[in-house]
Amino acid sequence: MSPMTFKEALRSVFRPIWRPLPAPGPEGLIARLCFAALALTMMWGLKFQFDSQDVPTGLAHFVDLTFLSKPGVMTWVTWAFAALCVPYVFGRGLGVVLPLLTLIHCAVFAFFNSQGYKSHGNQIISLILLAQSCVVLFFAAHRWIKGRPFPLRAGRTRDSYLIYFSQVVIAGVYMTSVVSKMDESNFRWIRNLPNMSVQLVKTHRQEFYSNPATSTVRRDAEVPAARWMIDHPNQTRLLLGAGLLLEALCFLVLANRGWALVIGLSLTAMHFIIAWLMRLYFDFNVYASLIFLINLPFWVVWTGRRIASARAARAGEAGRSPATA
Repeated sequence: MSPMTFKEALRSVFRPIWRPLPAPGPEGLIARLCFAALALTMMWGLKFQFDSQDVPTGLAHFVDLTFLSKPGVMTWVTWAFAALCVPYVFGRGLGVVLPLLTLIHCAVFAFFNSQGYKSHGNQIISLILLAQSCVVLFFAAHRWIKGRPFPLRAGRTRDSYLIYFSQVVIAGVYMTSVVSKMDESNFRWIRNLPNMSVQLVKTHRQEFYSNPATSTVRRDAEVPAARWMIDHPNQTRLLLGAGLLLEALCFLVLANRGWALVIGLSLTAMHFIIAWLMRLYFDFNVYASLIFLINLPFWVVWTGRRIASARAARAGEAGRSPATA
């Protein structure tokens, strides 16, 4: 069989598939381990400033979540979450474990967002947990209704669907961002981009006033990027408009690993630029992208197998005697 040319290899990487891909056991295990660590890190040491939910969000519309602010409650909740992460990582009892993880995570951060300071930086993790819960509950319902497991073809596993629908959520989050920006601005978002210079100044000032003792930003420090935006409005629209285009193209992550890798790396770069420019940090988006779009678990497994294959080939060559060569 002739070796694949570079052009053929490139075409195979970006050939659209639009469905879950095979996910060998180690990839799923590493992905669950990384995601569990991410979700647990969000919970660990979380403290609430108030004991009320004055601005109800999400579950707080239906349930009084103020019990979470009572002394010692969050410690127990966090340890319960940690305990549930163990079977999740090993893929055991997911039909029960994942809905419980989702319920705890959504309740905690709904209360966090119900105290007057709303942050959508946490929601991407809750939504991924919800999507994964839907996957395992669908598998369980199929087994219960049909009396047999859901048919998995062409090397796909349950992890294939967990990873794929996590990607669906991430793509949906960014594409929702596009819709909300255009809706709130009456389709003038790109036109109004130079006005973002005001937001840059506000976020820099906010970083100082949030913690004046440790802030690296002076109260009245100049913000060169804001001045540049005012002086170069068209260049501002071109540069920041590219971010909007990237978010609109996020559906391509569902095509295959190649597109997911490119979009994931681009989103990560975008968030680093936003953090540097506006002091707005979306760390959990970046970590979710590393796990499910850039898909570090897959590349770790792929690299490990290539190294093992190369070692086996070298060992085979070394073991061949001159007589048998």
